[in-house]
Amino acid sequence: IEQSEFNRVVQAQRQVGSTFKPIVYATAIQSRKLAVGSIVLDAPLIYNTLEERLWKPGNYGEEYKGNITLRKALALSRNVCTVRVLDQIGLDDVYDMAINLGIESHLEKDLSMGLGSSSLTMLELTRAYSTFATYGNTVEPYFIERVEDRDGGVLEAHVLQEPTPVLEPAVAGITNWLLREVATGGTGARTNRLGVTVAGKTGTTNDFKDAWFVGYSPDVITSSWVGYDQPQSMGVSSTGGRMSLPIWMEYMAPALEKYPPSDYPEPKGVVRVRIDSKTGLLAPEGAEKAIQVVFKRGTEPTLFAPAEGQVDAADFLSG
Repeated sequence: IEQSEFNRVVQAQRQVGSTFKPIVYATAIQSRKLAVGSIVLDAPLIYNTLEERLWKPGNYGEEYKGNITLRKALALSRNVCTVRVLDQIGLDDVYDMAINLGIESHLEKDLSMGLGSSSLTMLELTRAYSTFATYGNTVEPYFIERVEDRDGGVLEAHVLQEPTPVLEPAVAGITNWLLREVATGGTGARTNRLGVTVAGKTGTTNDFKDAWFVGYSPDVITSSWVGYDQPQSMGVSSTGGRMSLPIWMEYMAPALEKYPPSDYPEPKGVVRVRIDSKTGLLAPEGAEKAIQVVFKRGTEPTLFAPAEGQVDAADFLSG
């Protein structure tokens, strides 16, 4: 405060990078066009923009993994997969979802929106994630609990408001599960050192100007951002996982001791299914690459993946 009264939580609008991706994936699940086990192609792609320029989104490190599940695409924060998902479900639906989650800043309504090209405040982003943490209810943040006089008399006190339901519990619950997968086995896997299961998402912007981590336990949600007030690169590999996540963990460690995490409840309307990670279809008995994922009831696969060594139709047609 001695150096600046600028409040970076509520006043600074910064590009949010990959922390916007859960909004895209939540929209995909809500639309029923895609599910957690849906296969998305992780390979280079290129678009011709309205300005007749070519736009070629790429993954961090320019690495590509071919066909992967929606779950893995978010866990590993694959940019091209997110663009493909956004292109399939439509810009309008994702835009409406963001507004519904409490985003008030201007959003770039093009495919770059899915990669967090828009600039939001930390308050907006945290409020949006609160919907996933509470299985569909947006929690309005507040800063002052109460004001007391010198004798301890309460002059003013915050009146707790009932959370506002804005998202179907099944959709929020599946997104919550996806964010736990990010934190346990994806770009946020460093959180495993806390010894408890948390959920969250890393975010990094172009030229490493902004680094984010937004994450939560069932009881505490926290956001961490690192960057310069006048945007400039923080240096190569200054990602959200390297810059912001350690700060987030340093804060959350004592917070989790004060508020021991409860269990993540299973929302209604969700089913758990074992699928083949290569095809996204039901895993046959004894399959080695089977994973258990969650689906919105009615969107789970009904066909079984071919057994190990079995030739399926796609293999036959490709020779």
